[in-house]
Amino acid sequence: DKAENIRREICFAMEDMGLRPQHSHHESGFGQNEVDFMYSTALKSADNLNTFKSTVKAIADRNGLFASFMPKPMQDQAGSGMHVNVSIHRDGKNLFQGDIAPDSEAGHFIAGILAHARELTCFCNPIPNSYTRFGSCEAPKYVSWSRQNRSQLVRLPSATGEFCRLELRSPDPSCNPYLVIGLILAAGLDGIEKKMPLPAPVNRNLFHKSAAEGLESLPESLREAITIAAQSDFIAKELPVPLMNKYFEYQTQLCHGYESAPDPQAWERENCFLKI
Repeated sequence: DKAENIRREICFAMEDMGLRPQHSHHESGFGQNEVDFMYSTALKSADNLNTFKSTVKAIADRNGLFASFMPKPMQDQAGSGMHVNVSIHRDGKNLFQGDIAPDSEAGHFIAGILAHARELTCFCNPIPNSYTRFGSCEAPKYVSWSRQNRSQLVRLPSATGEFCRLELRSPDPSCNPYLVIGLILAAGLDGIEKKMPLPAPVNRNLFHKSAAEGLESLPESLREAITIAAQSDFIAKELPVPLMNKYFEYQTQLCHGYESAPDPQAWERENCFLKI
């Protein structure tokens, strides 16, 4: 593992900045590495992510390397996700502890995220390259949930006590964490407010196409994701109209740049790999 010393240096720097790294290891893709750090509040977690990315890039550069957070830099290798883990508490109790009933607050919270998943996608996956990651190498493609199943959009990892949580597996590291975390929480709270029933878990391997029959899929392109979000009453309620319009305008420009590029891979290198 040629990246071991670099990861160690990154983790030491994170410790010095209070980010509290938990795990680090080489992932399945060429040159792909993962570092997990301790949970925090929503705003602090978004701050920590930006600090982490800056730290990784600085340490890589100092060692003569280049770090990119592009979701799918190599089409024949695993993409890079940014799984968002969320727990909710009432009166000091983690509501994801124990069994989750369909009509419980935790169940409603998951149901809200599932109900709005397609509307959230252009925020969780904001560049054209994001959509080449879906449906392979443990990246989800369908709107579903389960417990121990990495092909699902929402997974409930095996954990106890304060670490019980849901894991949303679609976001990637090109996203704006402030928008994404805020919208995930808003979707879950909408589920609680409207008492959305939690659908049955899908305990199948959805990387086999036949197993996904009857399930709704995530958008297949950034253009489709923009259209869905732009028509969403939920998104319109949660985001200021000027911000929403400017965001969609920028994403549409990305789509046009990618689609009109003589060499799409060269366009991705200049506009994604080197900038994210």
